[in-house]
Amino acid sequence: MTSKYLQPAVPALVAEAEYMSFAPASCSCCACLYPQSLKKRQYARLYENKIEWNVPVAPFCCFTTNTCILDWISVNYYDRPPVSAGMCCYCIPAVCCGPPVIFGKKPSCCCIDLTPMCGQMVMAAPCDYFGLKVCCGIPNCCIGKPCYLSAALPIIKGVKNSEKFVADFNMAVDSYAARTGIPRRQMATFKFVNDGIFIGSNNNARGGAPIEPQFMVRHAETRRGSEQSDVMVPSLVPACFRPFLERNKLIRPMPTLQDPDANQEPTELQAAGPNPVVSTRVVERDTSISQRPGVDTVPVASVEVPPVTVPPPARNVKTLVDMVEILKRELDLSGSTRNVIQAACLDLGVTDTGSLGDRARLCIEDLGV
Repeated sequence: MTSKYLQPAVPALVAEAEYMSFAPASCSCCACLYPQSLKKRQYARLYENKIEWNVPVAPFCCFTTNTCILDWISVNYYDRPPVSAGMCCYCIPAVCCGPPVIFGKKPSCCCIDLTPMCGQMVMAAPCDYFGLKVCCGIPNCCIGKPCYLSAALPIIKGVKNSEKFVADFNMAVDSYAARTGIPRRQMATFKFVNDGIFIGSNNNARGGAPIEPQFMVRHAETRRGSEQSDVMVPSLVPACFRPFLERNKLIRPMPTLQDPDANQEPTELQAAGPNPVVSTRVVERDTSISQRPGVDTVPVASVEVPPVTVPPPARNVKTLVDMVEILKRELDLSGSTRNVIQAACLDLGVTDTGSLGDRARLCIEDLGV
């Protein structure tokens, strides 16, 4: 019988990392050294109970054929480091310096985002040092970069959007901890670090949405040369520093972003529902012109065209995240992944057994979406 920490045997796919076009090269300048067949073999996938990634190696650089490529595939279940805390003396969870940290890291230099050149990384540290930061070599609790950066190692390199991947990672680990009974304090926390002048305290990822840092570094000027990106005042910055920073216009509140499509009225086709009926009719032609002298009168009869039903667009539900979002929308549910699936099974009369992916798939089939 398989351990409950390795169940389900065929886990559902939660998310998959999206790589930069030059990955696995360290930067865009080295992209020519890696064949296209090697770039297509790299992947990083999140499942319900594990993370799996492949770092292929080309021994002959760009001259390497697909037959000669070496696959370095790693599989890490969520009850083992770096997702779970390591053991001290083989029996005590090593959380004396805080829980492990898995975070996305955006590279920058002089406040300029280097993601298009180097890509982002997903890194892991054995502990978070209780949120302490370091500035000019002095540890503190307010200003500077997190202390755990000095003990972190990269897991995945060259990804496009590490924020979303880490957020999906956190959702999968939360569900795994609730299912297996592992205390959440022994599992990793998930954060996002912007490698700039100031690194602020970051919120943990929740609900599969991208992480929103509490404050951001000021970026370079825009193309128009006069506008600059907004920087939100961090809640942890001491009050004695704020007047100086505000006078020098180094920080200011970030405006609330709204969806530009939120206030738009639905079109007639959208208001008709998921299966709109389009009726086409050829009306009688205006024959007033035929009353003019020298113009022959040609009778035109009206023609009725049968209504055409436009089928709804097909949706290919691939991941657990997509299925949970559909259940939330169709059944007006909210909460964690596990709670949403349990409530959907109760509403639809689906058997509440099996993995989260299997139960969510049965609910989707019952809804007919």
